[in-house]
Amino acid sequence: MTDPETFFASPDRTQVEEITRKAQALGEARFCLDILDCAPTPMMVLDENRQMLAANQALVAMFRDLGLAPAPGMRPGEALGCVYSANMPAGCGTSENCQECGACQAILEAEKGERCQRECRLTFRVGEVLRATEMEVTASPLDVQGSRYTILSLLDVSHQKRRQALERIFFHDLMNSAWIVSGYASLLGSLDKDRADLGIQRILQAAQRLVEEIQIQRDLLSAEQGDLRPVMEPLNPEEALRQVAADYHSSPLAQGRTLDIQSVPELPVLTTDHLLLRRVLSNMVKNALEASQEGGTVGMGLRRVDSGVEFWVHNSGSIPRNQQMQVFQRSFSTKGRNRGLGTYSMKLLAENYLSGRVAFESTPDEGTTFRLWLPLQTSAPSGAEQPAAS
Repeated sequence: MTDPETFFASPDRTQVEEITRKAQALGEARFCLDILDCAPTPMMVLDENRQMLAANQALVAMFRDLGLAPAPGMRPGEALGCVYSANMPAGCGTSENCQECGACQAILEAEKGERCQRECRLTFRVGEVLRATEMEVTASPLDVQGSRYTILSLLDVSHQKRRQALERIFFHDLMNSAWIVSGYASLLGSLDKDRADLGIQRILQAAQRLVEEIQIQRDLLSAEQGDLRPVMEPLNPEEALRQVAADYHSSPLAQGRTLDIQSVPELPVLTTDHLLLRRVLSNMVKNALEASQEGGTVGMGLRRVDSGVEFWVHNSGSIPRNQQMQVFQRSFSTKGRNRGLGTYSMKLLAENYLSGRVAFESTPDEGTTFRLWLPLQTSAPSGAEQPAAS
């Protein structure tokens, strides 16, 4: 990085007076704006510094539905409430995370005179509620009266992405458990008592995984729609950690790997939702096991931090820096296509429903540690105030 004000795109901004003048000049070319208004896809017109000059009616309606009120001169991420748009003083396009943003990449290509299409995973906030969507963005250069602009279109493909993720879960994860149930059930009649008892145990375990996976997807959909209603009850945090560890000791993911719970100090009781906490911790452990080599160790522990408790899960693997910038974005995964709900759901449930925080650090020397901080007393969840889906 040569410029201390940006990791990626130019930090230069157009002054308010110049934004007004450019918007007026663009408004005089009514044919352009009228054509955009006829399109059903949300679109905005940007100046050479990626600042918004005009929006078509579809984009205005989208802003209204999301409860957003952008002002002329904002950049796309600022107008949409992107959680990374305020990381740097110069705003949208200048943070380290922006290097992986499909929208910013497409805009920079269009400024060179090339039409460009990218996929953009947007994580944003409306008030205090965390939300997410996936968009197919297209940036096209536009020359009007001797001036160069960029038209940015935003096609929502979040439903398509969710369907693909659910198809993978159904045809892969659920089918694996269903085959175990079917296979052992067909063999029970021909097995002796000891082996039949083992078969029944395997059937029960697989059936439980089926039920839990369906419940996880049901709760995630409810959480995104703002319909999830947490049940806050007292909980011993050490018992919660040991229960999740026990769940994974018999999991195929843990074969050849060691789950090690570090010494836990005496900690106060939490008031939180038991099931949602287990969901978040399970994802932390699952990710660590998947990232560990055979023979590796996944460490788990607890500690008191400020007015709450921090759970942590560590593995010796590291995440490349460009992937770290996208870890909590919906539909992003290092494990292949049609995945990426695990880390996203951790952040969604923890922040919108448990009043907590999820973070991680990862280096080649120290490995990767995910952390979940929860207050001792969880207040009414902000996620229930309004829908959290795009």
